[in-house]
Amino acid sequence: MILLGFETLAAVYIVKRVIEKKRAKKTEPVKDVKKNALINPVEVSQDEKQVDHYLKVNIVGIATILIGYIFYPIKLIALGLISYSAVPIIREAEKSLLVEKKVKNDLLNSIVSVVCIGTGQIFTAALVTGLYHLGDKMVIKTQNRSNAIINDVCQQQPNKVWLLTQDGSEVETAIEIVQVNDIIVVNTGNIVPVDGKIVGGSAMIDQHALTGEFVLAEKTVGDHVLAATLVVNGRILVKIEHTSIDTTAAQVCDILKDTAEYKTSLQSRSEKWADNLAVPLIGASVVLLPFIGVLPATALLYSSPGNAMKTFASLQTFNYLIFLSKQGVLVKDGRALEELRKVDTVLFDKTSALVIEQPIVGEMIICDELSETQVLNYAAAAEHKLTHPIARAILKHAEDNDLTTIPVENVHYQMGYGITVHKENDIIQVGSLRFMDMEGISLPEIIKQTQADWHRQGHFLVAVAVNKHIKGAIEIKPQLRPEIKVMLDNLRQHKIKHIGIVSGDHKQSTQKLARELEIDSYFHDVLPQDKATIVENLQKQGKTVCFVGDGVNDSIAIKQANVSISFSDASAVKKDFAQIVLMDGNISHLPTLFEVAENLSVDTTRILAMLGSVAALISTGAVFLQMRVIAAVGCEIAGNVMGFGYAMRPLKGGADTSSSTLPLLESAEITSIQTQP
Repeated sequence: MILLGFETLAAVYIVKRVIEKKRAKKTEPVKDVKKNALINPVEVSQDEKQVDHYLKVNIVGIATILIGYIFYPIKLIALGLISYSAVPIIREAEKSLLVEKKVKNDLLNSIVSVVCIGTGQIFTAALVTGLYHLGDKMVIKTQNRSNAIINDVCQQQPNKVWLLTQDGSEVETAIEIVQVNDIIVVNTGNIVPVDGKIVGGSAMIDQHALTGEFVLAEKTVGDHVLAATLVVNGRILVKIEHTSIDTTAAQVCDILKDTAEYKTSLQSRSEKWADNLAVPLIGASVVLLPFIGVLPATALLYSSPGNAMKTFASLQTFNYLIFLSKQGVLVKDGRALEELRKVDTVLFDKTSALVIEQPIVGEMIICDELSETQVLNYAAAAEHKLTHPIARAILKHAEDNDLTTIPVENVHYQMGYGITVHKENDIIQVGSLRFMDMEGISLPEIIKQTQADWHRQGHFLVAVAVNKHIKGAIEIKPQLRPEIKVMLDNLRQHKIKHIGIVSGDHKQSTQKLARELEIDSYFHDVLPQDKATIVENLQKQGKTVCFVGDGVNDSIAIKQANVSISFSDASAVKKDFAQIVLMDGNISHLPTLFEVAENLSVDTTRILAMLGSVAALISTGAVFLQMRVIAAVGCEIAGNVMGFGYAMRPLKGGADTSSSTLPLLESAEITSIQTQP
């Protein structure tokens, strides 16, 4: 039976190689497909087809072995099937030896398979080869699950679109034919196939495939829409700005595919360690062979945890990336997840990280007989049809106070200064003090003093004049993100020792914000180019810095920081230099990121420790108890079950401040404050 096993394996291997060479000559070259091209059908990869094929052969082989216990001659068929299933394992060993010129973990698997088949341990060989292919299958399945998240963005591309022709008719056209500046029609229930600008109609758009945020956005003429978003209700005409392979969706797809290939350094070191263990194990097995026998010596070879390490470490990393993707967090550089757990200092850019784009109305100053309500009503009437942030703040405040906008006419808007409108016989002017001065309107002393006070706080003054007389002023101030205080408390619970902010605002306003949020240190009057210097100085103090800011405008500071996080809009994701992008702009994801980073490290360590324990058990049993390969396989199966449980935790929901004095910079004053009790 021993000779028959070796002969059968050799014959199957030779026949298989000959067939592969003949097929290789007939195989047509694969067409080159751009990496970020959006393709609708998700084809099963050749690797997955091959693994499925060998798994099926293995299962049939095991069934044949069991039947062979009743009818012995059928075991010869089982021998051929299991030998066939072992061929790819031998091929991997051959590749590492002859091509890579290295002795790797694959050689151990190959030797174990060959010895088991050659010595008649067919059932054991079936388990060994089956576990090998099952491990490959699990990795591929995990990659497919990760790709399913990517497909949310990358593979919702329609094959055809409705092109609007010059005569106004709609013609169904292949997506590959349309060009930039063409106009297409997108109706309710359809996916937007391109990036473009709405030139007709309006619609409610679901953008969660890109941002992770399940909030509908109302889009109308002049607004931009992105590929892979869904028209929930409405009908729009879209002028194409980017075709399928150049869209934001394609760019996000590209990034996600890169990240999906990421391995943690611990995982890489573990795989390298498992490969480096191959030579010592082979040496020990050869030396001990005369004393413990062939099968225990083979079991010793099987003690290497290399296969399980590759399977479960990859599975776990993929699952954490999937978890983050579902939260609307785009990890562009997987190394950031490892570095996050080392971070002890978080530096926020005030403008992009702590406040939202839309300001709010603060105080109001009255200079004449008019009431606050009347002054606000005049301002709202003037700003009624404008859409800039200050106008929206005034209109929102008027709406909150249940004011009805009064009708005006003869609107004259001076960009960056102010607006002039007419109401019956009254001339209403709303804008900056510079605008009032340009219009020859005298400024009351109280307005000048208030302007100086609000300016020091980083706030803006909007003056309201009627018939060339100042009637009052409205304070426009930045609006803190509502979740910021809870987020900072959660960060401190994640062992963040130092939290700082950088701002281009004056000392008074920055200091006020820092005290309100109990920030450890603040940096005011900071120019954009100085942010990187601040990060560098913190690093020189031995701190590991995470910079949270604008992924495009803060690029220098982002590159200097150990970890960088931004709030870029989906349309800017490709230009964003940050390693991690919060696609929905929700800063409350920060503590989740730190938790994921910690859990990834802890779970990987636990998996490796558990697999190491199983390896120690097998090697000890082989040397001292003459454990056979079948028992070693049983130990590995038990270890695999536990490893699988750890690796799947992310998808099951498993996912003190101190003050210091910082050095001064020439271009920015840096102040440290004590946390207020």
